[in-house]
Amino acid sequence: MTASMATFAFQQATRTNGRPAPGVAHAAARKNFWLRRRVAERIGFTSSSHHAKLRVAQRTSLSTEEVLSLIERGLCVRTGVAPASNREHLAFYSKPDDTVFVAVHDRLFGRLITVLPLDYHRNLAWDVSDADRRLAKALVEQEAMRAQREKDRDRMAREAAATAAAVSSPKVFVVSASYLVGERLKTIVLRKEPCADYVSVEDFIRRCPVLDTLNDLAQAKGVEPSSITALFIRHGQKSEPEMFLL
Repeated sequence: MTASMATFAFQQATRTNGRPAPGVAHAAARKNFWLRRRVAERIGFTSSSHHAKLRVAQRTSLSTEEVLSLIERGLCVRTGVAPASNREHLAFYSKPDDTVFVAVHDRLFGRLITVLPLDYHRNLAWDVSDADRRLAKALVEQEAMRAQREKDRDRMAREAAATAAAVSSPKVFVVSASYLVGERLKTIVLRKEPCADYVSVEDFIRRCPVLDTLNDLAQAKGVEPSSITALFIRHGQKSEPEMFLL
């Protein structure tokens, strides 16, 4: 018997009047049930019903994704479970509305069923206590403060890094010259040029007409051009200089 014939024979043996036999159907349903439950437990809120999406949009200023995010992160208070069901009632705070709502959640399959205002929930189920309302609000506010502190730390770290980079990065090229006064060798700064227009010392040397204006620069500093023995160019005050003997 081929594999395809064996498969067909098994299918026929497990079917009654064109339908799966009761035992087979029950086993398949149980397998599907537990598979969906394991997925829901692993992922948390995996979906919301169409009804829930409509009620979130109708009753709150939050999006469905924001409501699911609040509950997935535990920013809600479990007020109870409906009798003879898997539906837990979770109080959560909506900051844009400055009020508390109740999410009805199928905890078995991770599905948001609906969202109720407090007065609706009081009439349909039970009253949410003041303590649970305060806790639901506090959870959201504390999380907002934590997120803000984290943003502030990140901003301060970026600003500190930028400040350190600005301090450590030289802003000018310094042109100095050594010259003789009698038998004594002295050094003087002839010119400082902003770095922004040049990509390197080599680029500065190539493009900045230092040598062409050397006599004028020296005379402006009271130095006899003929007494200059060497020219130094450095990137900032602390880097190693490039020296040119004259």
